Amino acid sequence: MKKRTVFLIIVLSFLVKLIWMLKVPLSPVYDFETFYRVAVNLFHGEGFTLDGYPWAFQSYGYPMFLGLFFKLCGNCELITAKVFNLILSTLTLPIVYSIMKKYIPRKGLLTLCFSIFAFLPNCIIYVNVVGSEILSMFLFALIVWMNVYQERWKHTFLMFSLQGLLCGLLSLVKPFFMAYPIALLFIWLVKRFDKKQLLKMAGGVFAGFFLVLACSSVKNYRAFHKFMPISYNGGYVLYINNNSYNEKGGWMDAAMIPASDELKEELREVGYEYDVPHETEKAQMLRNADVSGILSRYATKWILQNPLEFISLGLVRIMNVFFSGANDVSLWGFENLGTLSISMKRIYKIFMGFANAIIYFISCCYIVLLFANIKKIFSKETSFENLLLFWSVAFFFAVFFVFEGQARYNFPVLFLLIICAGMILEKLADKEKATKVK
Repeated sequence: MKKRTVFLIIVLSFLVKLIWMLKVPLSPVYDFETFYRVAVNLFHGEGFTLDGYPWAFQSYGYPMFLGLFFKLCGNCELITAKVFNLILSTLTLPIVYSIMKKYIPRKGLLTLCFSIFAFLPNCIIYVNVVGSEILSMFLFALIVWMNVYQERWKHTFLMFSLQGLLCGLLSLVKPFFMAYPIALLFIWLVKRFDKKQLLKMAGGVFAGFFLVLACSSVKNYRAFHKFMPISYNGGYVLYINNNSYNEKGGWMDAAMIPASDELKEELREVGYEYDVPHETEKAQMLRNADVSGILSRYATKWILQNPLEFISLGLVRIMNVFFSGANDVSLWGFENLGTLSISMKRIYKIFMGFANAIIYFISCCYIVLLFANIKKIFSKETSFENLLLFWSVAFFFAVFFVFEGQARYNFPVLFLLIICAGMILEKLADKEKATKVK
């Protein structure tokens, strides 16, 4: 693909996202509102606080970066937060294009796949959402790019340390990425790099990674006087998503789960009352860092005692994340849909049909590609780039099999799913060309 074509796609994508951001009104809600409020408090010099209390219930990476951007801009307006997303989204485009070039050699297919990514409805609407999706994709794409082009860096310790730093920063944004360095190590083991090189790679990544986590732990210890690498909602999330009363594999109020007297007493000892209204429960969880460990223990116990139920819930979560289309676009990308005119509702349905079809298609492409190469993903003969692709996406499947599942969680990995689709189309084009030659 010519450089000017790439530049044109990036510029057009930027303009579409800018117009969307300016023309579609959207106020932050739920977690997004919390992130924005914490970032505003950081801007005003109040630290990581919410309603006057120290805050680390959720990962603080996005509010931290957004708060720094507010400082840089000298204001904390909502539009400034959206500009931050727009800049990161635009910077992600050349990184993803460079990654795609490694996997999709055909210029026409490369142009198609890159264009799909640049104008993907999910990528457009999340610019307007004050959430961690855009930042997490940007950092994840950087890590993938560094791995795909690691020969440029001559496998230096410094390069792998930088990867570790990025993994650490990404973990501050999405805590489940704390396990990604282990995934990278597993991929390197499958590829069977020589021991000296493997030690240098692993040592560099884990040195950079633990440096970030050490700083984060110190910051949290000062605020909460307990060891906490990033946040304290992990046990709560595990508990509400792994129990006999969770039908949908998603979020539910803890009070909806019948609890034993033993659990209630343990929670009461750390200042948490169980059977309370939703708002009270929310306030308790936001301010109590001691509950997570208790709930995590009970959730783990349930998983071990109910393996079949756990597996069924895990599969439901996978369906929610990868095979429910783009319902996150409609959930988080619009407000006041009921006020649309009939003609605009028709356009909206067409838009959602297009968005749903893409997500279903690229998710299915990964499954097809995975099963078609099931033996190769454990072979050292498989290219490092392909191993990185297969196992990185599998990492997301594994994470959401255990924890909460909703469609917006697939966002950081969408560009890899598009690459999977491109690889399948590449294979089909090769077969068609071979048939014509015969």
